[in-house]
Amino acid sequence: MRHEKKRLGMMALWSVPFLMSGCFGKLDLFQVGTKTTPTSSGTLSPTKPASTTTSLQKKPAAPTPPGLAGCALSPAEVTAASTLLSRTEDAVHELVTCGGAQIQLAKSMLVGLFVSNPTLFAPESYAQLTKLLTAFGLLSKQPFVRAPDGVWEMNLAAQGDSWFNLTFHAPKDLAGQTALLEDPFTLDSYLVGATVETSMSYPEMMGSPSKKNHFAFHWKSLGPLSHVLNAGTPLPNPVTFEASLMDFASLALGKKSTSFGAFESLASLVVASDVAMDVKYDSVSVVYEAKGKVAAIGEVAASGAVAFAIDGLSSRLGTHALVAETSQLVVKGKGSLAGTIAYRFEGAAGAAIAVSDFGSGAASPVITWRCAPLTEAGKD
Repeated sequence: MRHEKKRLGMMALWSVPFLMSGCFGKLDLFQVGTKTTPTSSGTLSPTKPASTTTSLQKKPAAPTPPGLAGCALSPAEVTAASTLLSRTEDAVHELVTCGGAQIQLAKSMLVGLFVSNPTLFAPESYAQLTKLLTAFGLLSKQPFVRAPDGVWEMNLAAQGDSWFNLTFHAPKDLAGQTALLEDPFTLDSYLVGATVETSMSYPEMMGSPSKKNHFAFHWKSLGPLSHVLNAGTPLPNPVTFEASLMDFASLALGKKSTSFGAFESLASLVVASDVAMDVKYDSVSVVYEAKGKVAAIGEVAASGAVAFAIDGLSSRLGTHALVAETSQLVVKGKGSLAGTIAYRFEGAAGAAIAVSDFGSGAASPVITWRCAPLTEAGKD
């Protein structure tokens, strides 16, 4: 039995969370009786971040922390230690932005293929779609800019010499050795000239959110990333799957309640991430590098977390420095970090250690200071 041809209304894919609150009203994103052809989002021009260090907005001076009494630090050194820790924690929290974007991207990867192609939508609905996706906290447009050698860059609030990069790799390339040069965010990279047929309209999906809708993607030729789909085996034409509104909603939450056919193996794409921070807060400069755990997109989406190994975390204020030792921090959903950082500050006659503990996940750490002996280097 041939399915009726209808324009794919991707708003239906994300509508369940809004269904309960009535945010959709009577929006109808489908135009019955039409077939559409997606177009590639195009090649983005390579950009490189500027090679200057940015000074961020001035922050009120931190109060003198408890735990530093008796550490043989002068009042000026106590103030320097407190200020350094406060500004360093601000820079570390940039990992939440980076990891959060990576988690959102992983959860949105499948539907993102369609969102990147506006011709899959009824024209009058696309603007409403992007607004509602943004209100829901999803990526209506992926925030990365294409750079050379398969690198995708995202601008950070702390720009200048600070950047966040992603690279995508073939399934099972868990060492992240060879970056894919093709655009992983557009449908044409997988199926060229695809057209979409559905068996249900948007109002029908809204009326029966648990009822399966039949999706059929007819394609003209295979794209350069077609090997990622269908676990690398030959692709049928059309590529089909059945999913309800509830199935797509669970996908948005990092869960899966149905099979998406050949698109299922899109979750096996491997992603690697790198962060470099070199930022200046007033007179405090902070630097560090962080590498995200190389993992399959499906793993990131399901766990809702990205572990970062941090290297070279330190800050400087005039002649004073704060040096950190940590193995990794884990970015979790909803703006939280997990893990512990120990910082060391050395004055002329004494030293102190600050422990910043996010526990198993918190937006802000519990910070404790204690006195420590000077190292041999600090005594010189």
